[in-house]
Amino acid sequence: MQRGRFLAILAAVLAALAALWPGTVTAHPVAAARTCQAGAALGEPWRAVIADPGRWRCDGIGHSLKPEVTLLRYDRTRGGAIPRSFVAHYGTFAAVTLIALDRDGTARSRSYPIDAVHRLDAGPFFSAALPRITDRTVTVIAAIEKPWIDHILIQHHLDSDPQGSGWPIGSVSILAMICGILLVPLLLNAAFYWALPERYVLWHLLMVGSTLVQALILTGLSTKILPVPLNVEVMISDFSFAMLGAGALMFLRSFVEPGMLGPGLSRAMAAQAVFGVAAVAITTLLFPGLRPIGIVLLHLAMLPSVILLLAAMIQAARRGSAVIRFQIVGWTPVLLVSIWRIGSFVFGAMPSEAPIAYHAALAFEVLVTAVAIISRFAVLRRERDQARDRFEQLEGEAGLDPLTGLLNRRGIEARFHELRAAGFDTLAVIDLDHFKAVNDARGHAVGDSVLAATGSVLRDDPDLIAWRLGGEEFLLMLRGRNAAARAEARRQAIPARVAAIVPGLPGPVTASMGVVELPRGEMLATSYGELYARADRLLYEAKHGGRNRMVAEKLTMFTGRERRRRAA
Repeated sequence: MQRGRFLAILAAVLAALAALWPGTVTAHPVAAARTCQAGAALGEPWRAVIADPGRWRCDGIGHSLKPEVTLLRYDRTRGGAIPRSFVAHYGTFAAVTLIALDRDGTARSRSYPIDAVHRLDAGPFFSAALPRITDRTVTVIAAIEKPWIDHILIQHHLDSDPQGSGWPIGSVSILAMICGILLVPLLLNAAFYWALPERYVLWHLLMVGSTLVQALILTGLSTKILPVPLNVEVMISDFSFAMLGAGALMFLRSFVEPGMLGPGLSRAMAAQAVFGVAAVAITTLLFPGLRPIGIVLLHLAMLPSVILLLAAMIQAARRGSAVIRFQIVGWTPVLLVSIWRIGSFVFGAMPSEAPIAYHAALAFEVLVTAVAIISRFAVLRRERDQARDRFEQLEGEAGLDPLTGLLNRRGIEARFHELRAAGFDTLAVIDLDHFKAVNDARGHAVGDSVLAATGSVLRDDPDLIAWRLGGEEFLLMLRGRNAAARAEARRQAIPARVAAIVPGLPGPVTASMGVVELPRGEMLATSYGELYARADRLLYEAKHGGRNRMVAEKLTMFTGRERRRRAA
């Protein structure tokens, strides 16, 4: 049944993408007799550059981002097809000037700022219409001002289509399928988080979303969904690349079982996630001094992410992680292609097949990880069910408080870590305010009725376990969404429930509460005594802050250093 739904969703997504895509994609490149390249200063006459043969490289390896202007020269083949447009890999630049030079020296030119070029629907390319080309035209020149990515200088051609043409239909179809496939885990992750609010699900959602954004831009489908200027599209692509790396590191860091990654490696992964995004932000802001090396710096900044992911998988595997097997299977193709891709950016031309291989590997990874999350979800549910069964057994062994029907305090500490592993990550200590006055004014029988009424407020939640610690003090452990808010709702319900069950009291019976939230996967070695002492200290603050209130603290542990947030 679930598999049928999955296939139906996938078919619908692919059909929607097919409806958006052009009916046919056919490449019409015009071969040149020779293609050469030269650098020039901004404002330098192009005729002076043409007149100096020593400035031209025609061996295909002369590209450089150092010159302010790069001139691409196409010497036409006699009798060849007439070119109508210039096509190049998309990227940031200031402007491109296209020049048609006839045999007699006549020249015609057109200039386009970056926001005036045409973004192709098929592949990572833009095009610009050439000036009028005749049979007498012997040379076509494209002068690109301030290019930020050398792919513009590597992947380019003249085209017989006035609008230009990009990838063939086969390449476009593969990437269209990848986009459709990526939408499925995007929806599944949202559903996972609703049922399993774990942090790693959000990180994987970021990974899938970033991969999808990159794939949509790469294919050109982004121009149909949200048309933006080319320089903005390049920035979005770069940021999605950085967010993909950050999401991958943070996902793996939070997905593997506690204790499977060393504290040093865990800190390094978090630091690299921040550094990678910051480095991309710096290079994307296009500081003029970074232009010749900006794209190299961007990819070098992401290289530590690849190294850390490899190190994390190796370390987790050595320490016996059960879930890391999925990650090794899913990430191996991505890491291999990433090393190839980064090396291509840094050291030379990237083959046109690299983006397809890269996104195919990413699609494979997110699908494998989606399966891993499903598996983890099933394991957690099983662990929680087993913990609940063991806890019910504990109820019989430890006994109930006869007055309130809650558990008595015996066995809490012995079963504390078992409950933590089952997802009970919030501990609250509740104390009734001025309870001694109730006993003194109405007698212990009425006081017992108040305690029984309080117990009835605390015991009707399947994701809440309550103990009576003694006297008018109670302890709660909660799991799931908004645990602190749910504990606060119980505290606030005490006066009304007590008033309804025990009439004739001189005033409302209120309660104060101290709450400690400890997210799953953090600080599993913390003892019950330490956590109870924190909650009791917060309860003390609530009492001395005026009573009838909650003081909460959310802890996140980073190898012994705590980040705390208090709310009264």
